[in-house]
Formats: sequence, structure tokens, C-alpha cells
Amino acid sequence: MNGPSTAAETTPAPVTRLEFDVSWSPGFVSAYLLDGDEPTLVDAGMYSPDNETELDLEPTDVDHVVVTHPHIDHVGFVEHLVETGEPRVYAPDAYRRTLSTPLSTVERRIERTVAEAGVPEKMADAATAFTLERVREVREALPADSVDVWIRDGESIDVGGRQFDATTTGGHQREHLCFGVDLDGERALFSGDMAIRTFRAVAVHAGLEPSQREALAAYDEALDRLEAIDADRVYPGHGPVHTELREAIRTARESLDRLLERTEAALRPSGTHAVHAAAARTDDVSSGPWLPEAIAALVALERAGRAESYLEDGVRYYVPVE
Repeated sequence: MNGPSTAAETTPAPVTRLEFDVSWSPGFVSAYLLDGDEPTLVDAGMYSPDNETELDLEPTDVDHVVVTHPHIDHVGFVEHLVETGEPRVYAPDAYRRTLSTPLSTVERRIERTVAEAGVPEKMADAATAFTLERVREVREALPADSVDVWIRDGESIDVGGRQFDATTTGGHQREHLCFGVDLDGERALFSGDMAIRTFRAVAVHAGLEPSQREALAAYDEALDRLEAIDADRVYPGHGPVHTELREAIRTARESLDRLLERTEAALRPSGTHAVHAAAARTDDVSSGPWLPEAIAALVALERAGRAESYLEDGVRYYVPVE
């Protein structure tokens, strides 16, 4: 863990940035501590014993924890904070509905998506098990009974004397919320894994569940919503704090366009399934965002009239439109 940020030029009082190491690019995730009579933590980083030891923060010092979205690097410390302190925890209401779905149902959904994506039968069980374990991991880190307040899209709630204005921003994660907050005369946007200035967060909206098909449509809608927001400073979960919301939106849009172009270039008259499309971007489609993004991109191409699809033996193939 890198410890609290001291970059005063980008993170003015009353915000302290806390950085936690993660094993994937860009190598860290940020949480933000808002000082005041009732200190508030926006997102909760990645838990490990080393992080607990090195973190310059006592759990009892945190009165509120606001979660932007249920990915493990943003909720990993919640359970520890709840067990060792008494924070009030706030999370997206859409996540509560997700938690109501039994894991057995989630597993069947993943199995169908994996099969339709063209994952070879000998690898399908492993792909399903890996994805289901990631779902279980998040549910254990942020169970329903640890959440005190469920936040809905468009809702404004008081958190420690500050008003948090919530906006749904899917695409990267289907239950994702961004929060607008007034801080010392500035309008801040705590954007989770959206509005990152230096790169686009991956479009893993629902991972390998069927609603991953909606990922790029949800991402486009989220960028439209962000474009309607006025923010002086953006506090993302990855990359630097910045003052360039419009440029961050443009970066994401351009990256999504490139994703569609590369996926379209992978289409073959004989038929291309999601594994084929993912393999055009990486040598190893077994981990990371490659397969979910390929699923989303192929659906987006079909909806845009740039591809057509058909089912054969349970696998969905896409062909270019002449």
C-alpha cells in the first residue's frame, strides 16, 4: 500500500487520498477520506493484513463509508471497518437487488453465457467456477447486513453533514454510482471507476452474466449522464485526481470506439463468437476483461447494424453485414 497521498495541488483539504496496491493495472486503487466532525471514507480499498498494518487510519476514526460500486478493490476493507469500528455504511440500492439472487441462479446464468460465448467445453467449468468465485468474494466482503443505507439513482442523502448526490453510471459495473459533493467551495465528483483521466475502465458491467450484453449501451448512457454533471474536481478510484471531467469522458468514448472497430475487424463471414473476438485482442482470454468486453462489443455491433448473429449448437456467432 502506498499510504495517504500528499498531492496538495490535486487533493485539497478536506480530502486525503489513500492508495492500496492491487495486482492488476494500474497497480493501485484509491479511497478518499473526508475530514470533519464525522469522517467519511468514500470506497474502502483492498484488504490485506499488510494494508491493515500500513494504513494510516484507525477504523474507529471512520464514521461513514460510502461505496461507489461492489468490486472487491472498492469494498475489500468494509468488513474489517465494520468489525473493528462502528461506521455507517452506504451502498447502491441496485446491489441489494443483486444480492437477493441466489448463487445457484447466478451460476446457471454464467454457464449459459460461457457456452454462448464459445468457451470450449473442457474450459467451461473452470470459467464458470472462476467467475462465480469473484461474485462470492464480493458478497462476502459486502453482505447485505453490513449496509445501513441503500442509495438509489438520483437520490440526495446526508452523510456526516454533507450532501451526496447519486448518479447511476453503469458499463464498468452495473450497480455503479458516482457522487457529487460540495467541498470547501468546489463541486467534487467521487467517480469510482468512471471518469478516469488517463484510461477507460473496462466494460465488465456484469462479468459473464447475461446482462453483460447491455454493457456498452449502459456505458454510453453513463457517459451521457456524466456529461450533464458540473464538477470542479474529480476523485476517481484509479489514476490521478483531476479537473478535466470532459476530457475523461472523451477518453472513454474514443476507447469504446476503438473497441468496436477492433471487434468489427475480427468478424469473419464464416462466423465469429466472443472467444474469437477476444483472442484478436490478447493471447490469453482466460482471465481479465477480454471475454466480457468481446460479448458486449459484438452485441453493440449487431444493434448498430454492423453485424448479424445466429445460434448454432448453443454458440452465438456473428458475421459482418455486407
